[in-house]
Amino acid sequence: MQNRVVVDKALDYEKRLFLEHIKSFKKSIEEKNYFLVAGASINGIGWVDAFRFFIDEINSCPSPAKDLVISSMYRINMSCPLALPAYFDILCGEKVEASGGGRRISSKDLFKQFEKVPDQFLNNYKELLLKGLYSAGSSGTVSIEPTTDSEEVRVDEGLKTLCKPASFFEPYLETQEISDCCIVLYSGSIVDVSEIHHILQASYETKKKVILICTGYSEDVQNTLLVNWQQGKTFVLPFLVEDSLETINEFRDIAMVTGESLLSKDTGALLSGVEIHDKKNHSAFFNSGKRTLKLMLDEQEVMRCARLRKEVLEKIKKEKVDDVKELLGKRFARLSSRTVDLRIFVNETERGVIEDKASAFFSYFLKCAQQGVTRVKGTSGVDYLPTLEFEKARRAAHSDITSIKNIRAMIRLEE
Repeated sequence: MQNRVVVDKALDYEKRLFLEHIKSFKKSIEEKNYFLVAGASINGIGWVDAFRFFIDEINSCPSPAKDLVISSMYRINMSCPLALPAYFDILCGEKVEASGGGRRISSKDLFKQFEKVPDQFLNNYKELLLKGLYSAGSSGTVSIEPTTDSEEVRVDEGLKTLCKPASFFEPYLETQEISDCCIVLYSGSIVDVSEIHHILQASYETKKKVILICTGYSEDVQNTLLVNWQQGKTFVLPFLVEDSLETINEFRDIAMVTGESLLSKDTGALLSGVEIHDKKNHSAFFNSGKRTLKLMLDEQEVMRCARLRKEVLEKIKKEKVDDVKELLGKRFARLSSRTVDLRIFVNETERGVIEDKASAFFSYFLKCAQQGVTRVKGTSGVDYLPTLEFEKARRAAHSDITSIKNIRAMIRLEE
């Protein structure tokens, strides 16, 4: 294997070849020449999918500038994929005019922009996506669920907890909704199986689901719970609240919102006094990828959560220490959780592609609301872009143009 240094005219040729490749890729996206087969459908490749497709296509290109462009595309795509056309237009030397930075326009006007986005999925489901966006509000999250039944928008009010699954359970506990379960809160560690024997016995006899939340479990307790759960004898899932500044109020918040009693040796209310037959039913959602437990709230619990949220907000306003304000802000965010599930007719194998497209839709509206918009002329994308996202794309393009011009040599490995 030998190294060859490419300079002068040979290097200029490589740069020119790379720019032609960029222009060709851009033209193909605009003319809808690319398609992606996913599951049972064929999806046209638009700017929402451009980053993923560009990486796959650029592998054969030897230009030293490709990593530079990929890096810029990655940052733009992560923040607002619909700003990619502006980046490519400027990179290719086209004139892009911008005006009215930071102005506010209605969501209705923004919604019209998606008529220009050449994406079949977004155009087919834009009404449903917009309904999900309105339902979630500024503090909620939206998820896509493939379905073969009727399409619907389901809104769940919830409390995001800092509870993590016990280590023995973590490899086996999959993403799931845990309905009709009772919650046991214990501010302490469970060391002996005898401490929860009556809970296991009651769960075995009644088939009652139990979410057990405490500060720690011995290996013996974890193993006993895991074996019984895997054998289908009991459904007692152990979660723990790790000791940190962020979790100081975790037990209190869960107890206040759910209406459950907080057990501890300090108060004299012990696990031995728990009667799961008499406890209220709750619902929860566990996300295995994020290792998070979210408690779903009924109407009464939503009201208690709103009161607690108001209390925390007042503390934030009065607090002078930045670190404490940050902790209170995170606590407030967990109390302001709303999840919107969009049930859409798509194949399960298409989930990843669909989630990417939906994410681009939601991030566009969110960024426009946060930053205001800039009207853009001369670009192949939408007319309005979030102000800061357009500035990032513009600066990245100009910076990359300068960097590419300043490349003076390229080392190529040859066999």
